[in-house]
Amino acid sequence: MKAIGTQKASRFSQQYLSAVASEHQSALAEAGALLASFEGAGLSSQSAMELASHAERYASIPVGIFRSELGPLEAVVKYCRDVLQLPVQAIARLTHRSASTVSISYRNAVAPLVIDLELKDINFRKLRVPRPHLFIPGSALAPELSILEAVCLYLHTKAGLRFADIARLLHRDQRTIYTVVSRARRKR
Repeated sequence: MKAIGTQKASRFSQQYLSAVASEHQSALAEAGALLASFEGAGLSSQSAMELASHAERYASIPVGIFRSELGPLEAVVKYCRDVLQLPVQAIARLTHRSASTVSISYRNAVAPLVIDLELKDINFRKLRVPRPHLFIPGSALAPELSILEAVCLYLHTKAGLRFADIARLLHRDQRTIYTVVSRARRKR
């Protein structure tokens, strides 16, 4: 009985990963067209190359990955490595962690990442979350904050969500979210 549930979860995660990968491929194609237009507008090729070489800064991370059984760093590393196909060094720059920490986190995240993209148990009419806020920009990850602190602080300050709403999105207790956000504010 468990094997059937595992197969369904694995099939769902594979379908999700392919859907997200195709979404990111179209975004990369748009970025290539944008770079071509920058070059046409007089932006130097060196500046365009610098933009392209630091593409991981512009990566966005779906909120659904934080609902998995993995820790926040492991979920981000596994998502960036498996879905975005970023190299370890790029993930290290994105998360402001060392390459060895990223490698160890990826090795520890051997469980298949089940991402709840649809967030089925959430009433979005009540929550009123705009779609862009269901993705955390890579630039929101700060070196002085943990991954969970950065995500919660972004959702609270930039998206304007209440602690209870963030708790529903991340499958955490709202008191935990309050503690994490207040700790992040003290660090900044």
